[in-house]
Amino acid sequence: FNDTAPTEIYTLSNDALPIYVVQYVLDGKDPTVNDAIAELFLPHLVMLSTNKFSSNVVEKVVKGCSPALKEKYVMLLFDQNVLMRLLRDDYGNYVVQTALTEAPYNHAEQLVMCIRPVLHHIRNAPYAKKLEAKMDLCLKKKGGNYAALTTAAVSAITASRIIRTTCTTINTTTCNRTNSPTSSSITTTDI
Repeated sequence: FNDTAPTEIYTLSNDALPIYVVQYVLDGKDPTVNDAIAELFLPHLVMLSTNKFSSNVVEKVVKGCSPALKEKYVMLLFDQNVLMRLLRDDYGNYVVQTALTEAPYNHAEQLVMCIRPVLHHIRNAPYAKKLEAKMDLCLKKKGGNYAALTTAAVSAITASRIIRTTCTTINTTTCNRTNSPTSSSITTTDI
């Protein structure tokens, strides 16, 4: 791989034939080669995952790379901007589903905690129910205490995380009360 890799990645992602070649190489299941491809694709996760041809390759990369690289891919999905772009995309959502099934339990649990609060944004998408079912199935198969939590408990946990995250990003002058008669505390419309 060389310095022109990002340009080649973009070209590759828009052409079906080279994608088939990469899939063939990944099917060889050589850990060194698969990890090299995974490292090369990692910085381009969103672009490759939202493309008709290359999204399948990203899924194969996630399935075939080392546990350390799987962790890197899943950790990228913890970023709400990345996650939302993939969840809203007809191809990218399959990459998220693959990451859920391939992630170790603790990462799958965290990924579900990231997805649940934004699931309403894709509620009408044809793949939304499948994603939700996969989240539940994945957590039940992998075990742990999280699978036993009720939907209400999950909602309460995710709501507290959203509020905490939102409050830390709001300008502190907006959050602080001043002595002026027109000031008030934060309302739900501020958040």
